[in-house]
Amino acid sequence: MENYERSLCVATIMALSDWPREPVDAIFFHARAQEDDDGLFALSARLINSGLARFVAINGFDGLANAPGKEHYIINLIKAGVESSKIFISDPASNTKEENNAFLELSKENKWKSAVIISQPHQILRCFLGAVASMKQEDYELRLHAAYPQSTSWLKHVFGSQGVENKERFEHVSDELDRIPRYQEKSDLCHFEDFFEYIRNRERCPK
Repeated sequence: MENYERSLCVATIMALSDWPREPVDAIFFHARAQEDDDGLFALSARLINSGLARFVAINGFDGLANAPGKEHYIINLIKAGVESSKIFISDPASNTKEENNAFLELSKENKWKSAVIISQPHQILRCFLGAVASMKQEDYELRLHAAYPQSTSWLKHVFGSQGVENKERFEHVSDELDRIPRYQEKSDLCHFEDFFEYIRNRERCPK
């Protein structure tokens, strides 16, 4: 196996087994395309109501045809059992990189020191790599972890990133894998070496 593929496999396993072991300040709820947010509202409620997270941050985006906006997230978080006072709205963001930057700005404003990224399992690694890149670029470091719904319907038809191409969820996995090296070259995502170094040193972040 080539070095890149090996690092991709290791990073994926690490990101998919990084549930927070102690309470964090916030959930970073990355917006999903239409029909692709199943399980994420219940996960947010579980994290908050169990005491593993204090607040949930959502994208302030107003939405498009295939990508619902903040009102959709607020309504469904409250339906799932999250108190409205625990929902924080970031600046509007139209892609994952902008979301990571907006969540960091919200963290600075509220002096958050830790968070858990949530998304569907095949998107977790890209979200995490992007968050590490944003922390480095913005010079603001958090103790980040990741979580995703316990059960995923891989045959469900959902829209993909940016609300394009409705197809079975498992078919979006290869699209995600294609994006990672392209976005790493653009510096939207950190390289795997930086990700591994971040995980090694994560507990040194201020609490």
